[in-house]
Amino acid sequence: MQKEKRKQSKDEENDSSTRKRRKADLTAMTKPESSRSRPEGAYDVFLSFRGEDTRKTFTDHLYTALVQAGIHTFRDDDELLRGEEISGYLLRAIQESKISIVVFSKGYASSRWCLNELVEILKCKNRKTGQIVLPIFYDIDPSYVRKQNGNFAEAFVKHEERFEEKLVKEWRKALEETGNLSGWNLNDMANGHEAKFIKEIIKDVLNKLEPKYLYVPEHLVGMDWLSRNIFDFLSTATDDVLFVGIHGMPGIGKTTIAEVVFNQLCNGFEGSCFLSDINERSKQFNAKALMGDRSWFGPGSRVIITTRDSSLLREVDQRYQIKELEPDEALQLFSWHAFKDTKPTEDYIELSKDVVDYCGGLPLALEVMGACLSGKNRDGWKSVIDKLRRIPNHNIQGKLIISFDALDGEELRNAFLDIACFFVDRKKEYVAKVLGARCGYNPEVDLETLHERSLIKVLGETVTMHDLLRDMGREVRESSPKEPGKRTRIWNQEDVHGTEVVEGLKLDVRASKAKSLSTGSFAKLKCLNLLQINGAHLTGSFKLLSKDTVTSKNYGREKGEKHAAIPKISPILNRLKILNLSHSQHLIKTPNLHSSSLEKLILKGCSSLVEVHQSIENLTSLVFLNLEGCWSLKILPESFGNVKSLECLNISGCSQLVKLPERMGDIESLTKLLADGIENDQFLSSIGQLKHVKRLSLGGYNSSPPSSSLISAGVSNWKRWLPTPFIEWILVKCLELSNGGLSDRAAKCVDFSGLSSLEVLDLSGNKFSSLPSGIGFLPKLEILRVHLCNNLVSIPDLPSSLDALVASYCKSLERVRIPIESKEKLHIYLHESHSLEEIQGIEGLSNSFWYIYVDDHRHSPNKLQKSVVEVMCNGRHPYRIYDIPGEMPNWMSYSGEGCSLSFHIPPVFQGLVLWFDKDSHHYLNTDIIIIIRNKSNGIQLFEDKRIVTPREWIRYISRSEMAMEDYCADDELELYIFSVLYDHLFEPVHVKECGVHVIAGKLDSFEESAVGRDTVMPSPPSYHVLPHPHCGSITASTPKQWSDYLFSKLQEHSLSLARQGIKDLDG
Repeated sequence: MQKEKRKQSKDEENDSSTRKRRKADLTAMTKPESSRSRPEGAYDVFLSFRGEDTRKTFTDHLYTALVQAGIHTFRDDDELLRGEEISGYLLRAIQESKISIVVFSKGYASSRWCLNELVEILKCKNRKTGQIVLPIFYDIDPSYVRKQNGNFAEAFVKHEERFEEKLVKEWRKALEETGNLSGWNLNDMANGHEAKFIKEIIKDVLNKLEPKYLYVPEHLVGMDWLSRNIFDFLSTATDDVLFVGIHGMPGIGKTTIAEVVFNQLCNGFEGSCFLSDINERSKQFNAKALMGDRSWFGPGSRVIITTRDSSLLREVDQRYQIKELEPDEALQLFSWHAFKDTKPTEDYIELSKDVVDYCGGLPLALEVMGACLSGKNRDGWKSVIDKLRRIPNHNIQGKLIISFDALDGEELRNAFLDIACFFVDRKKEYVAKVLGARCGYNPEVDLETLHERSLIKVLGETVTMHDLLRDMGREVRESSPKEPGKRTRIWNQEDVHGTEVVEGLKLDVRASKAKSLSTGSFAKLKCLNLLQINGAHLTGSFKLLSKDTVTSKNYGREKGEKHAAIPKISPILNRLKILNLSHSQHLIKTPNLHSSSLEKLILKGCSSLVEVHQSIENLTSLVFLNLEGCWSLKILPESFGNVKSLECLNISGCSQLVKLPERMGDIESLTKLLADGIENDQFLSSIGQLKHVKRLSLGGYNSSPPSSSLISAGVSNWKRWLPTPFIEWILVKCLELSNGGLSDRAAKCVDFSGLSSLEVLDLSGNKFSSLPSGIGFLPKLEILRVHLCNNLVSIPDLPSSLDALVASYCKSLERVRIPIESKEKLHIYLHESHSLEEIQGIEGLSNSFWYIYVDDHRHSPNKLQKSVVEVMCNGRHPYRIYDIPGEMPNWMSYSGEGCSLSFHIPPVFQGLVLWFDKDSHHYLNTDIIIIIRNKSNGIQLFEDKRIVTPREWIRYISRSEMAMEDYCADDELELYIFSVLYDHLFEPVHVKECGVHVIAGKLDSFEESAVGRDTVMPSPPSYHVLPHPHCGSITASTPKQWSDYLFSKLQEHSLSLARQGIKDLDG
């Protein structure tokens, strides 16, 4: 069993202050794969494999290990149901996965299904979605995959006899591309041991998935000692399964401490998850069922449980009780939220102590009351204190209600109550849309105010709330909490009765046997203006609802159900903002729509849709229409030209669409058109009328059925339509022509020079060997993407305005010319472009902000790498080099064991080189902070925070990055390397060795050392090592010596070079 860490958090703490975790779903572990009908949500990993070869052996073991590590994995075993084409649900599973793992076995190439699946995987990878493809070479040489040798050659002999040449070439290209990707080879790793091999794969996959850190509050007071004790106990080097329990009263900080410890430990485990608010979500489970048996968990697992009831923790290995804060700690926490400082202002000290006394050392109450009183005058403080005085100490909710009563205006209070009852853990955009539709104004300011008052938390894009505040909101006595029929908001299904004053109603019938609901059921709810339904079949007409009702409906799809019934859309729903009918595969015609408020209409993946109703012209507020993947759609109604509010139209994949309506050119607001995969002549001609478009996408499209693009239709089309539209499209800022099959012959017919406003040009994945003309004359071009252009040989004459060139995975690329004009910033990505030999003009970037990523894992160091190293070492900006193998150089100026070091620097120098070797046994990746401070007075001269890998690490620190005005030549400096546990709390990193090396200043004579300390010296021909009173002389190297050393490392090892700079502080 894989070493696994599982973490549980009980009912009372911070209902949603955590991000959703990747976790192993216990039901999914036992549910047969064949029982699912279609993918549900995004996956972490999609597994592609040859069933006959590895389904019951390696792939089964790999899948089990992925799931046990908490990685949401899709594996398709329904091979008996497979037809000639890849099904829609499987295609969506590929598209929605973050990583695709392809298991190459001896029989992989003999399967037409596997080859088609591989083609679809690569299409997703090449569509700028960020998807990663990782090949596994299971008992087969990678060269067999790349070159189709051995078993693969035998398979293709048969393919060439049975299938069209075009299809066979597509398969070969897919195998070649995947075979060249970095992956795992069983014969080269773990000595062929599958179990060890799979462990390495799991570690790598976890590293590539998003970070797992949970949000913790910025100001933590009084928790250091307890969190460190729990951390020390759980860090014990034992393979025993350890259970820890944390108990205490509500709002005391149990979950916060659990989150802190989780962040400290999670990277040391192969799998981890955080389950919040168990009582709210799973009331049917008892505590013992949630804890489970120790046999559930792998060796070395750690489980943390938080609860109010200490009797539930009888079987844990260690119990910790959280007590109220001490008075000085409580005052400090309160002050952070009331005064944004560690202590109150002089005039408010006694008043602050009174508030702290009445809050009783409870962190949640201190935070909320501090935020409530922030900015109020003394009279306001006295009024709140008078209310607190009347509330018994044990009545926590009574104290919290004071902050609710202090909210200004009924709208703000209603927004808080709606969130407490209906919108905890929902996306901010969704909450804002529904509240705005209900209230009739933009609620963004209200959300910000509630966040500032600590009544809600907006974490990233999610609105969350502490469960005590949620319960307080639900129990506010706005009407009659004991009589559900007289409540204005109802969220429990068992309370749904009464019709007098109900304004908001939430129904979740996913666990109910009766899933069908008629709109007639709500006809008597005359005050209803918010209806939220999950998992129901809603039938009938919306005419029966109140005209002010805002609906939020998730149409359920049960097993075996072909599509969800769509009720008649009535014009009475004039406040509907969003209508999402995505993937309604049996929808043939859109409803008759007459909503003056509808802003978004989403029909993505409605593959049977053939008609958009002409009533679309009545959608006077429509700004976004998504018809992507509606490949049966042939025409749009002429009334479409009357939708004057439309800003974005997505018709990608509508391969049968004949043309755009004639009057669409009059829609001045239409600035974004996505039309990938449409190639017919009439459609291309109709695009020319769109004179206001600023973003235009006309590339290839990954779809089923497949479609190409306008540029694969032939050179004649390009000659016929491109010149005219290009002249007209003077406003286009972003043009995307990726994956369209643009060849050399077609490229010669294109001239981009007329697009004077163009800022972004995407030509990725095309077939040309040289760029189309005119690119060098685009005065505003900032980003040029040409990655995955396998035939591209050179990139000449780039415009001086360019900020970024993306040319990775261009396997034939040999030369790149950088603009002669010196750039203040320039990013160049050349990853996996293995033929690259020269970057012309790179020497001009020595003193600019720039980033170059190149690598050469397959070849010895070359002229290109040497030039990059020289520019790195001669510039004034910082850079970093990762994964430098070998021991610390013996010529480092200062070195020592551990994570701290004392050293001196001369008054004139160019920069410092920091080197350290982090112990890889403790963490996979570590979020660290590097600090250099003056030992005599404690003044900090330098700070840098970042994530580093387990191996050696080099960081060049330029003089301009350091606060040299606080340094005197005789002062001793200290280097510290810390691990960031959470904001403002650090601990030493497990560092084997660290060192500091001085890059000498460039001087004509020693007397020039009197130059100001903040000055970066020019580059005269001579270099001097300066004497120092404490150490005689400092060992230093010149930039040339340093670059020679780095290049020698390239000769010894295959390294990846990344150079990044920041603009000099001195300009």
